[in-house]
Amino acid sequence: MVSIATKIFTYKDYQLEYIVIGSGEKQVLAFHGFGRTAEDYNALKSLKDKYTIYSFNLLHHGNSKFLTDKQVWTKADLKELFEAFLHQHKIETVSFFAYSLGGKVALCLAELLPKKVNELFLMAPDGIKINVWYNLVTKFWLTNVIYKHFIKNPKPVHYVARFLKAIGLLDKRIYKFAYHQTNSKHKREMVYKTWMTFRELNPDLTVVAKNINEQKITTHLFFGKYDRIISAEIAHRLTDKLNDNFQLHILETGHDLVNEKLDEYIKDSLFVI
Repeated sequence: MVSIATKIFTYKDYQLEYIVIGSGEKQVLAFHGFGRTAEDYNALKSLKDKYTIYSFNLLHHGNSKFLTDKQVWTKADLKELFEAFLHQHKIETVSFFAYSLGGKVALCLAELLPKKVNELFLMAPDGIKINVWYNLVTKFWLTNVIYKHFIKNPKPVHYVARFLKAIGLLDKRIYKFAYHQTNSKHKREMVYKTWMTFRELNPDLTVVAKNINEQKITTHLFFGKYDRIISAEIAHRLTDKLNDNFQLHILETGHDLVNEKLDEYIKDSLFVI
C-alpha cells in the first residue's frame, strides 16, 4: 500500500495528524481503532470518488498528541477542536466513519455537533457499552495501581489468562486480542495512556439518538458475526432509541472490520454508494 503524505492540525493543547483520502463531494471525518492508523481507511477504495475522507490518527497514535501536560480529552475540548477544524477547511456538514475506539469520538461528536452530521458509519463502535475493565482501570485508584504494576510485570496476568483460556473460561478470540494488545511494554503503556485520555469521552446515547432522529442522520452500524470484543448484541442499546433511519449490518467476520471485505460489502449492498 502506498503511504499518503500526512498533514498536521494544531489547536490550543492538541496536535492531530491526518491524511486526506479520495476527492468526492461529500466530506468525511474518519477515526480508526486502538493500535491502528489513519491509513486503515485506504481500504475503502469504492468510496474515494464519492467522499473526501479526512482520516485522523487518534491521540497517542502516530504524531497526534497533547502539546501541553494535559492528559484527558474532554467533550468540551473535542467539540471546540473539531469545530475549529471544520471552520478552517470551510466544511459545513460531514459524515463520520468510525471503528472500535474511534466510535467514541464519532458518537460524542454526533452528540455535540448534531447539525453538522449527515451520516454515521459505525464499525463495531466503542461507546455504546462501557467496557468494565476500562472503567475499573480509569475510575478506581486500586485497579489503576494494579494495571501500572501489570505494565512492568505482565507475566502473572498473562499466566492466569492462559490458564482461563485452557479451561474454557476465557474465549480464545478475546485472549488472542488482549494478548496482542499487551505483549510488549510499549503496547501496555499505550493502552494505559489511551484509556486514561479517553475516559471522559462517554457519549450520552439518549442525546445521540435524539439528534439522529431529529436531524434525520442516516446511520449504519456494522458488526462482525464472530466478534467477541464488541458484539452485535450491544447494538440495541442505540437502535432501540432510533426511528427507522438506521441499518444494522452483520458481516461474516470478527472484530477486524475496516478492510477490503467491508469495502466490497459497502459497494455491493448500500444504497448510498
